[in-house]
Formats: sequence, structure tokens, C-alpha cells
Amino acid sequence: MSDKRKILIFKENQIGQRGDCEFRARDTGTDYFFTADPKAMTALLDKYEFELMMIDNSIANDSDRFREIMTGASERHLPVVVTRIDCSVADHAQAKSEQTESLIKKLVLRRRQFESAIDHRETLNIVSETAATLSHEINNPLMAITANIEMLLRKKRQLDPDISEKISAIKHAAERIRKVTHKLTDLDALKFRQTAAGRMIEIDESIDRKVLHHTEKAEKID
Repeated sequence: MSDKRKILIFKENQIGQRGDCEFRARDTGTDYFFTADPKAMTALLDKYEFELMMIDNSIANDSDRFREIMTGASERHLPVVVTRIDCSVADHAQAKSEQTESLIKKLVLRRRQFESAIDHRETLNIVSETAATLSHEINNPLMAITANIEMLLRKKRQLDPDISEKISAIKHAAERIRKVTHKLTDLDALKFRQTAAGRMIEIDESIDRKVLHHTEKAEKID
């Protein structure tokens, strides 16, 4: 299977020969697939993973056909650009082809950056949700342990010195666990907002929360 990026082009008159389209002939890093039929387009979309779909602007005049094409693209989250695709005569099309090549490269880069941002956002979502779950599951039994330790330490004089020492060690370990779970809640303090693309981090508010949190800690130390 080719490692080249794949671009699907929907044009009124399908192009069959490689030399018929200058940018297609010169761009060796891309496989171009041309179609003029929505059913053939669907078959290509099912068969290959495309990075971009280009639609000749003449297609936009046919609203039903254009809607069908756009529906197929949106179902696969495929970015679409509507532009004039001039592939009739290579000599006259060269200037336009260079513009088209530049546009394709920019759109492909933009899509990859967008996908990278989505992956990063989803990772942060998972980290935040996992942190909240762990903190909750650990803190509940930890509170019960700490409460019982405090009750035992109130009767420290009645306890065997060895047992009293071990209880103090347990209290120290519980305090260390509490500090760890507190750090987990810091991760859960990230502020999100719901958008059409999913949950997005509110960077400014998240930073403000952290600054306020550490300011309060510093004031307690003073």
C-alpha cells in the first residue's frame, strides 16, 4: 500500500490521464483520485483513507449533488475545500496548479495539526478524569483510616509503646498518601468548556486556578 497522502477530487468531467492535470503530474508525494459520480466517491471513501477532498466549484451550483457529496465527507470527518480545478490544458493551468498545490499542502498540514491537538486534548481529558476517580477512591477509605488512628492516639498512654509507635508510623504513611491524592486533585482542577468539537481546556482559567492555589499555600506557610 502506498505511503503517499491521498487527495480525492470531485470534478464534473472525470480526468483519466495523469498528464491531463499539471499539478497531479508534478506532485509525486500525493496520490490523486478523481471522480465525477457520488456513488463512485462513496466507494473510494470506503476503500481509502483520504486527507482531503477537493470539489470543483461548478459542482456547488447543483445543491442536491453538492449536499450529497458534503454529507459523505462529513460522515468521515474529511476536510473539504471548494475551488476551481483547471486541468484541461497543462500549459495554461500551471499557475493555477501551483496555487492548488500550495493550498493542498497547507490544508493537509492544518488537518494534521488539528488531529494532534485533538489527541492532546483527549489525553488531558483522560488524565483529568482518571485523577478525579483515583483521588475519590483513595480518599474515602483514607479518611476512615485517619479517623481511627486519631482515636487510638488519644489513648496513647494506655497502649503498648511498640503498638503506639506503629500507629504513629501508620499516621505518617496516611499523611503521605493524602499529599499524593492532593496532587491528583490539582490535575482535576483543569477547567474545561464544552464545544462542538468536544471538551476544550480553558487555559487562562486553569492557570489562574493554579496561581491562586499556590498563592494560598504560600500565605499559609508565611
